[in-house]
Amino acid sequence: MKVSGAIMFVIHAIRRASLRRASSVFLLVVTACFCLICGSHAAAQAQPAPGAVRTLRGTVKTATPVSLTFTADAGDDLTVGLAANTRIQRVAPGEKDLSSALTIAPSDLLPGDRVLVSAKPGEDGKTLVALRIVVMKKEEITSIHQKELQDWQRRGVGGMVKTVDVPGSVVIISTLGAAGTKELKVVVSKQTVLRRYAANSVKFDDAQKALLEDVKPGDQLRARGARSADGGEFAAEEIVSGTFRNLAGLLTAIDLSANTLTVQDLATKKPVMVLITAQSQLKKLPAMLSAMIAARLRGVGPDGQPVPANGGKPPEGARPGGMGGNGGQRGGDFQQMMSHLPAASLSDLQKGDAVMIVATPGSETVKPTVITLLGGVEPILTAGGSDSLLSPWTLSSPPEGVAAQ
Repeated sequence: MKVSGAIMFVIHAIRRASLRRASSVFLLVVTACFCLICGSHAAAQAQPAPGAVRTLRGTVKTATPVSLTFTADAGDDLTVGLAANTRIQRVAPGEKDLSSALTIAPSDLLPGDRVLVSAKPGEDGKTLVALRIVVMKKEEITSIHQKELQDWQRRGVGGMVKTVDVPGSVVIISTLGAAGTKELKVVVSKQTVLRRYAANSVKFDDAQKALLEDVKPGDQLRARGARSADGGEFAAEEIVSGTFRNLAGLLTAIDLSANTLTVQDLATKKPVMVLITAQSQLKKLPAMLSAMIAARLRGVGPDGQPVPANGGKPPEGARPGGMGGNGGQRGGDFQQMMSHLPAASLSDLQKGDAVMIVATPGSETVKPTVITLLGGVEPILTAGGSDSLLSPWTLSSPPEGVAAQ
């Protein structure tokens, strides 16, 4: 077996894959590593009976010198015993082989760490004893996620799909920038990675590989890449799209215990109940910023005069690049600016608040799940800006502390 070649292949996959899914890609790496190291382990010891060794993956809850308890990806809490010969190895992102893996002690295993455990039944036939544990530290995963999030914010655009030209490999989306709503040409190449959100899922990790023909008018689309010098064209390196439900209206009910909201939808004039989850992003616009955006939508500036064609200066306090789709270029998309707003929670919302929501479609038996919710938008709704203003700019689990209260 060409050990170095196999490891190089999976490490190369990490570098090419979206790092936001680093924990998922990590599992591919350590799974391949297990295939290799378990073979070496078996060569040194009597190989267990077929089917006796189990491979388990999950997130650490607690660890002692003699046991490890972790939440498996399937959802159950599992405990495995740690023996004197149990090897615990820490794998860092970017390593080209296992030679740099560090052997660590059970005391180094902390809550939130990701682990892949090779275990066999104990002598009683009921308990499990770990043969080997490969771990990636929580802080390393968080760091990778943060870098990826920053890259999506810095080099990303988002909006609603207007048209799709499959033969020409072009998607036209509607975005909102400092100069108001405009169309942007998103160019797709053979190297562009396309993914599509799974039905009724708000997790970017659940997005599946897709084709350009899967993208339809009315979809929400988020792309990462490079904008042309004139700002009218965007070369996409990665695209994620999906069919979502857009809601805008007043909150008529808030159930903190059930994590649900009821919105009187302006479009249908009917109440819609939506579910808030730990992956939902809640934001609330400051009154002055909401008024500024509403003025832009009406085509006037704060002084009541028509907005110049170049969109004027970015709002006071905006971060460098916050209004630009590519390093601060004027006329960037609205989601760039929104990403810098602090997170809100259900307790920050009140009955009668005006909100705009992007949610999963839902069904007769499944409530729509909120992906993004924006409060403080009454001036925007009055200006007629609810259409295509929001997109699911958060492409994975939200930063720590954003979970619904």
